[in-house]
Amino acid sequence: LTGCIGCGCLSLTSCRLYNPDDAAAGNGDGPRFLLGDDPGAFAAERSPIAGVTQEQRTQAVIALVKEAASLCDGKVILVGHSAGGHLAALAATSNNALDAKCADPLPKIAGLIGLGGVYDTLDFEPYMVDFFGTPQSSDPGLWESGDPIAYAEKGDVPLSLRVLLIAGENDTVVPMNQATTYAA
Repeated sequence: LTGCIGCGCLSLTSCRLYNPDDAAAGNGDGPRFLLGDDPGAFAAERSPIAGVTQEQRTQAVIALVKEAASLCDGKVILVGHSAGGHLAALAATSNNALDAKCADPLPKIAGLIGLGGVYDTLDFEPYMVDFFGTPQSSDPGLWESGDPIAYAEKGDVPLSLRVLLIAGENDTVVPMNQATTYAA
């Protein structure tokens, strides 16, 4: 097998994304996704960010950064894994572009540690549609504003930012090229 078929074995890494806690079993026995069930439906309804807008997620990250800054004299190092890596990279590399809606200025982010993060949202579009709430073709501006690699390509990343990207060669969810492309 190269992907989750919704059978309940939960033995592949992708099963945890497409069939968390064997949610597909609620529709009956057998390989639910081969029988026509939509794997995205199970992941979306069980997702901890289901129904949360990009703006709400961005504001939550900004609030956490501000809280961390108050605890460590303004020196902040963001750490994030997978989707958290995407949000940490976005906050660290957008050069305060996302801070315009905040009453308080975003503290200086000194470093970023990304663990298997999504840094090129266009390359990862099938998985990011739920995050943005719309396909890239419907709102390219929204996608660009939430794409860490777009800020890097525009030269908006602060030169003082220290970055460590860690990616798994055998990661079956977030391919290694997410880190290598972003690092280039």
